[in-house]
Amino acid sequence: MRRVVINSTPLIILGNLNLLNVLHRLYGVVSVPQAVIREITAKKTAKFLGLTVTGTLGVLLKAKSNGIIGEVKPIMDEMNRLSFYVSEGVRNMVLTQAGELDK
Repeated sequence: MRRVVINSTPLIILGNLNLLNVLHRLYGVVSVPQAVIREITAKKTAKFLGLTVTGTLGVLLKAKSNGIIGEVKPIMDEMNRLSFYVSEGVRNMVLTQAGELDK
């Protein structure tokens, strides 16, 4: 398994959903930097360094494809209930990738 560095957003969201174990099962070692850096700056820097950038929804898609979670849609519904905003276009794209758009 790969070691990943993560910012606070996926930790907060997945923690509120009681799904922190997904990160450990997908990546093994998860490091949180001492200094919280702006997410946009972090993404640009990671891409510049040739690193793969994955957000919370990408983690959920990977978790489903690895059999760690059964469905993405109920988790996205709960994220919405917890005020994590996802546009309808992004929601439909993620659910299409998960094979769950019509569920």
